Amino acid sequence: MTANGASLMQALFAGIVFVALGMLAVRGFPVPFAGLLVSVGSFVLVGLVVTILYLHVVKSVPLPVAGSD
Repeated sequence: MTANGASLMQALFAGIVFVALGMLAVRGFPVPFAGLLVSVGSFVLVGLVVTILYLHVVKSVPLPVAGSD
């Protein structure tokens, strides 16, 4: 595992968390264009998950495990 691969995976997982929290916030508060924002967030989440799966399966970058540095 390279440091770049591990930090990239951590950044992708952090991106998933931030996008998901943003989508929940948009649904919970009255925001203009909430439906559009949720749709865009869904596409971004799918893109992040596909990227993580590609890196893990094809490029053999290990998934980040809690408690390991």
